[in-house]
Amino acid sequence: MLKKSESPWNSLETVKLIVSGTVPLLLVVIGFLIWGLKNDIAQIQAEQNRIREMRIDLYSKAGPNLNDVFAYHFYVGKWKEFTPRDIVAKKRELDSMMYTNEPLFTDQFFNRYRRFMNETFATGRGWYFDAALRTSSQCRKRPQSISKEDWTASFTDEDNRKEVCIAYTRLLANLSQELLFVTLKNNELSDSEIVSKKSVCPPFYSLKNCDPQ
Repeated sequence: MLKKSESPWNSLETVKLIVSGTVPLLLVVIGFLIWGLKNDIAQIQAEQNRIREMRIDLYSKAGPNLNDVFAYHFYVGKWKEFTPRDIVAKKRELDSMMYTNEPLFTDQFFNRYRRFMNETFATGRGWYFDAALRTSSQCRKRPQSISKEDWTASFTDEDNRKEVCIAYTRLLANLSQELLFVTLKNNELSDSEIVSKKSVCPPFYSLKNCDPQ
């Protein structure tokens, strides 16, 4: 006797049972993946916030020294309150702080930091010599505590203000990105636009009428 072929309705019921058992499992898997993705996103955001807070804390300490170095080269702000030794001391403090925390910043930002330091200081002058300031001794009063020889050796007697302004402006523009703020418009300017735009660089005061100190 030949067995009767299985009814198609029985096969359909079997498929339904399989599907009905598989769907909850798929929902569990999908839910687990979504939960994991949300946790990853939350962890990334938390890490970004921690890095941002650390960068802000660093800049709150480094920012005033950077500004003092910049101001000294442009004869603006509190520049009269500082001696070349003070500015070199600020460089050392900045380098110690920045290089210790270099992994917290991007390569682009750190390259711009190095450029600013290279435009404001002349280094590599030998074991027994401090860095010299890439600016003029013109219009600066020498304290009696500093000998004429040390005073002269403290300056390169060059006018590097244009390059200093460009380097400082680009450093600050990049800093806004490092702190996850909106990019500053100055970052989009060319070098010539930075120098020519009065709202970016301080005035380029003439030093011709000042006697060397």
